[in-house]
Amino acid sequence: MVSAPGGEEHYRQLKNFYVRLLVEPAPESAGGPGAAPPMIRDYEHERRDILKRLVWGRSWSVNLSVELKVPSRNLDLKLPLMVWSHGSNATVGEVWLTELSGSRLMNGHFLVSPDMAIQIGLVHTQASEVSTEAIRTAVNAARTILEIADPGVKAITILSDQKLNSASSAVDRTIGQLFSSSLEERLTNSYTVSRLLGNEPLTFESGVPGDEWRDGSSYRRVGTWSIRLSTPKPSIFSNVEYCGDGEHQDRSCVADEAAATLAVMQNLDPFAVLATKVAAEKSIGEYLSEAPWYKTLFPLIKKAADLNQRDALGGMCAATLEEMAKLPLSPLDGKIVLWAVLKTSALTPDAADEAASRDECKEALALHP
Repeated sequence: MVSAPGGEEHYRQLKNFYVRLLVEPAPESAGGPGAAPPMIRDYEHERRDILKRLVWGRSWSVNLSVELKVPSRNLDLKLPLMVWSHGSNATVGEVWLTELSGSRLMNGHFLVSPDMAIQIGLVHTQASEVSTEAIRTAVNAARTILEIADPGVKAITILSDQKLNSASSAVDRTIGQLFSSSLEERLTNSYTVSRLLGNEPLTFESGVPGDEWRDGSSYRRVGTWSIRLSTPKPSIFSNVEYCGDGEHQDRSCVADEAAATLAVMQNLDPFAVLATKVAAEKSIGEYLSEAPWYKTLFPLIKKAADLNQRDALGGMCAATLEEMAKLPLSPLDGKIVLWAVLKTSALTPDAADEAASRDECKEALALHP
């Protein structure tokens, strides 16, 4: 069973912001924030007597995964949420496995616009004759794959999305091999970002067959999860967020993009900006320094104030903004990166004055004196 998200028109006024996708147990679940949903299994009801185990061995499993796709950003993730299995035969006796995930989130924020589409798919798979221990091993491997994909990356960019997608494909293959002979039920829908930012998240519940794995007429509820987007934020370099309707506005919550710029620049350190990771093994500063244009232009901006220096300043500012847009980072974050580059470049007074007068540079320098 799936509910529709509530929708939030407030964020339509914004042009560019960052969010994360979050999958978490519904509020009704016990165990506190981030806990896995409760499930009560009637083991006595499921238990089979020794004669049945000797004559007719049985092993069947149920898997629930959620697929999250952002076509315009080339993101494609699959997260395992639930595995339920029961093995009953003369060899192993009775073996049960119940694995329920708590909160799951996609590494890093990614740049969106209000009308960007996000596809959400729920995949419910059942199979017989699958080892309970094999399922446990595969699901643990799948979770490990996702957890090690680009740790510490604050923004999902063209440098990191391929690694995340590869990790997700590995998860899909790992689970798919176990459930190659199975029944699969799939429900997919597409939502705009502004709709997913509603007060009511998308919620869904899942269950397992009451008895035979092929019998879908009677299901026992296992748990309820919700899918939502994190509160939008204007920059990956700050914890400042955009306020929703009716929320109190303070230093960490701003109403519009003009206020966001002022709040984000509070106590921002240019060296910390350039040290921000855009891939597991690469910071923004390292990424820029590898660009051929950077190696050519950067030495020139420190020379005496002449035509070459002026052209180099303008060219470097324009190229930096263009490079950040390709990642993609927001226009605001592109200017912040350029501001950090100029502030850490030890420009001579003449060069600093020249940069402040260049159209390509002056907006970035105006962010912070």
